[in-house]
Amino acid sequence: MSIEALSKQFPDVPVPILIKTEAIRVGVSFTPRAQQAVAKVNTCFKGYGVFSMDRERGPVTIEQRIPHIFCLSADDAVVSTRTTPSSPYKIDAVDGHFQFCDETGPLMGVYFPPAPSWIDQKLEDGTPLQAIAQPSGFDKVFCTLNYYCEYWKHGEECRFCDIVSFLKVKKRKEHGVLARPKPDQVVKTLNIAFREPGYRHIILTGGTVLTQVGRK
Repeated sequence: MSIEALSKQFPDVPVPILIKTEAIRVGVSFTPRAQQAVAKVNTCFKGYGVFSMDRERGPVTIEQRIPHIFCLSADDAVVSTRTTPSSPYKIDAVDGHFQFCDETGPLMGVYFPPAPSWIDQKLEDGTPLQAIAQPSGFDKVFCTLNYYCEYWKHGEECRFCDIVSFLKVKKRKEHGVLARPKPDQVVKTLNIAFREPGYRHIILTGGTVLTQVGRK
């Protein structure tokens, strides 16, 4: 269904909200020329944080250069990037600008917020800051305190969540994702992140622990 058709169905909902909702619900894909162009943008790319799993192809890695978020030019709405190759919604590079497109063509300009200065830094122990926290939007830091959720043990996990799948994949890679960052690592990371002008909020998340889980 096109965004225009959705707008007729839900006339009271602003178009940017419809686009954001559909981009998260269905996912988006990048055209080859958009992928080539966005790889050169100074932004934060998916691969370290949760919700980095593609719905059809599995894990998204840093090397694929898929932006963590994108913004709609109309009202600066922040949209978390969910990639789905078969999605009817695409991000394309048109005349030097990025555009959100549906089956009818370009609908709205998009842009990618610049990455903070700390994005490639590491702690004294060699842990990448991105393995503990990632920027979210313009003024928030997203920090995962525990990459394991016990609801996955019995197939009771949230349908939208990829936290355990993400951890299993990343533990086989070289990116240094930690299952449970130590408190001092989290504190040091957030202290560094909040030196960046404009950052004011922290999103703390993690999997549910139903039993006592010891730290190794």
